[in-house]
Amino acid sequence: MELNDFASTATTLELEKEYDDLAEPVLLPLDWYEVEVFKAEVNKNKAWREANDEAGHELRAEDIDGAGNNFVLILKTVNCAPEFLGRTFFKYLPMPNPSDKDKFDMNGRPMVDTKLNNLYTWAQGFNAGISGSNITWKTKLKAKVFVHQEKDQSGILSNVLKFEEPMPISDINNLNDTGLI
Repeated sequence: MELNDFASTATTLELEKEYDDLAEPVLLPLDWYEVEVFKAEVNKNKAWREANDEAGHELRAEDIDGAGNNFVLILKTVNCAPEFLGRTFFKYLPMPNPSDKDKFDMNGRPMVDTKLNNLYTWAQGFNAGISGSNITWKTKLKAKVFVHQEKDQSGILSNVLKFEEPMPISDINNLNDTGLI
């Protein structure tokens, strides 16, 4: 078959629904949801990626203000209604970078300690292995997270994880027993 022959053929798909009959996406209602770790990885942060793109080659983090790594948790909802099952969330936890060493957060705490505290807090919430200054993440670790709704950069309403700390599943079950949630 020559290219001209291919260009003159057409394919028609017969679909089970018309476009106007398609269901709209359903957001998760604001609530606590059980999620499990699908993947955990370390990625360059936006400042570092953009500087590398602009330079056209790999730069050292020390040479770029604000460049560093994010610890990224890719989480999926589990043990919930079928229409909410398997929803994916990305939680970006900034890791300390070279430009943080002389900075402080809004509460006067060293920025390095603030970022490390967030990493330890999320690790504790998922019962990740913590030994000294090492955290070991495994897939299938579970916790409860609170899901919010907000508009993304395109103005589309979507679900997001905010600043609430994850809670071990047993802690949420205990709160349910007290009637507090």
